[in-house]
Amino acid sequence: MEHLNQSIERTTLSNLVANEEYCRKVLPFIKPDYFDVKEERVVFEEITNFVDKYKRIPTKISLEIEVESRKDLTQDQHTKIVEIIQTLDATDVDMEWLVDTTEKFCKDKAIYNAIVDGISIIDGKDKNRKPDAIPTILTDALAVCFDNAVGHDYFEDSEKRFDFYHRVEERIAERIDANLMNISMEDLHDLPKNMFDDKIAKLNDKMNGKLIVKEYPTATAHSAHFRGLIKELAIKKSFKPDMIFVDYLNICASSRLKGASNVNSYTYIKSIAEELRGLAVECNVPIMSATQTTRSGYTSSDLGLEDTSESFGLPATADFMFAIISNEELEALNQIVVKQLKNRYNDPTVNKRFVIGIDRSKMRLYDVENKEQDDLVDSNQEPVFDNTEIGNRFLKDNLKMLKEPDYEDFKV
Repeated sequence: MEHLNQSIERTTLSNLVANEEYCRKVLPFIKPDYFDVKEERVVFEEITNFVDKYKRIPTKISLEIEVESRKDLTQDQHTKIVEIIQTLDATDVDMEWLVDTTEKFCKDKAIYNAIVDGISIIDGKDKNRKPDAIPTILTDALAVCFDNAVGHDYFEDSEKRFDFYHRVEERIAERIDANLMNISMEDLHDLPKNMFDDKIAKLNDKMNGKLIVKEYPTATAHSAHFRGLIKELAIKKSFKPDMIFVDYLNICASSRLKGASNVNSYTYIKSIAEELRGLAVECNVPIMSATQTTRSGYTSSDLGLEDTSESFGLPATADFMFAIISNEELEALNQIVVKQLKNRYNDPTVNKRFVIGIDRSKMRLYDVENKEQDDLVDSNQEPVFDNTEIGNRFLKDNLKMLKEPDYEDFKV
């Protein structure tokens, strides 16, 4: 068995540097501790570091150079590692068999390592974990699986999406299709296949970007999962997002706090917000998400930061935050009001409130005439909601801004 495992490990390393397709499929799922021999583990670590940094597989020469710069190896270890690198050549084996065999190897090693960790915890040798951690360790090991689904590619997976529209199951990217194709969601289901394909082809020709949609079970995904997905997309699809949308923040999980039942909602939601913000800074990409209002906010015609549901720690962490406000009068005109609540990038009083049009059937937002914006601040006009609480508040805010400052009582 030991000889077989060593053979699989060496075959894995060989194909990681010689077979790019294999590397992109399996690298995200392999861990260094699956390699028992330290020298082979070092080779794997250098392969992973190279792929993470340069988004392509390394050559044997580049691996030798990287190993040469390591300070944690003895001369004998270095010599053996170089010998291993020099033997890494492509193997003429069936790709499907190779991937399946690698997956089984990873599952077996994950379970074996979990059992060893469990014994170490029971014997008291592991000072950082207690016996109640064993079930989670074993569950994670049993869950090892080569899930190559990194999300729904809007253009590449359009064929599957069309099939979904004509079945009862959940329909992926339906709102995006309605928006980009300029067709209502109701008509989308009656769209003939040839017209659907034609619209997709035209959109693909006009657009240079990509859109990936990845679904997670409610309250199970956290920033570490998103970080892993970003890494997988970079390796498997050479895809680096320019923006990330999380729908929505309150039903994410926290990577630091395990289980919301042990902490209050303020702390838990704040933790999620901080982790997502940290991920945004780490990946240098903006992350946008949504939250709900408090119970009183549902009936309010104007919203403030204090109307954020569950945790005020969320607006305290966010860099930019705005509210979307609607009422019956606005709905009749197919409009919504956007109000800036917080802005660390600019003066939030500039364009503090503005109106945009909304076509709900096509999930599309559009600009409205300038007159609609003027109605927000001009009391001589008859604004859309001048007889509501929000209209009165708009008037008071703008009168306050226009009022000259009074220095009469000012004293040095």
